[in-house]
Amino acid sequence: MLISKLMLKAFWNHTARCDNKRIAKQTAPEGADIYEDIPYINGSENPMHLLDIYKQKGASDMLPVVFNIHGGGWLYGTKRLNKHFGMFIASEGFLVFNINYRLVPEVSLKEQVKDIFSALEWANQNITKYGGDKDNFFVVGDSAGGHLAVLASMINNCEGYQERFNQKPSELKIKALGLICPATDLEIVYKYRLFAPAGGMLKMILGKGYRKSDIRKDISFKYCANKELLPPIYVASSEQDFLKFQTKSFVKILDNLGAEYKLRFWDKAKKPLTHVFPVINHDYKESEETNREMLNFFLNRG
Repeated sequence: MLISKLMLKAFWNHTARCDNKRIAKQTAPEGADIYEDIPYINGSENPMHLLDIYKQKGASDMLPVVFNIHGGGWLYGTKRLNKHFGMFIASEGFLVFNINYRLVPEVSLKEQVKDIFSALEWANQNITKYGGDKDNFFVVGDSAGGHLAVLASMINNCEGYQERFNQKPSELKIKALGLICPATDLEIVYKYRLFAPAGGMLKMILGKGYRKSDIRKDISFKYCANKELLPPIYVASSEQDFLKFQTKSFVKILDNLGAEYKLRFWDKAKKPLTHVFPVINHDYKESEETNREMLNFFLNRG
């Protein structure tokens, strides 16, 4: 377990340095008002219980809402990683909630889910105040955030999930999901040993007793995806995305279910379209095209 933590720390420290350089070079999108570092749990002083709100400048009508969950392998990241991405979405005519949540290994996946539903509850109570339309509510997640977005939808729609995760559903109805290079199969973690020795990684994600965890199959969607539990889904990936095989497998599952979805898969481009490129390189032409297509997918289901 100690070796796993050390390996992960080194990997994510390197990732953080790369992210810091990337963000420093980027120009923030225009056209969004920003409300930062708002606590979504009363009495909590944990910085991982903060969210940002981005709103289209000058908006007078009620705006459709995007609730954004950042990626980072369940172990890394904050809302800062997705700030420019969220500002771009807001500038296109949306109200955006961009959240922090506590990270593994300090907490387990179940506790991350609780943070997400606490943020959803806060959003539910405050959407109207910030000019958002509760009836047009969408959830977006990239990489591990995509995994958490699917989980949130399934928990919202399934009593069995609610019992196993010990989580009450949100009053908000998720009209559609946007999944950017999503992780959809955690079995891959222990089968192919991504990021760290498999047992150590699973123990961090699921907590003690991970071998007999009651949610072990719930978190790999090939075992449990259900058309009745999922809203329409927009999925984006690319040939250079190291999780592309998970996107392709997930789309096959959706096909077999007869679920409604749209896939945007980039085979070739002038610039390298690596993992979660629409989020981290929001200003690429391909990213703007992808993100606008996702937003139009949402609006057509609003």
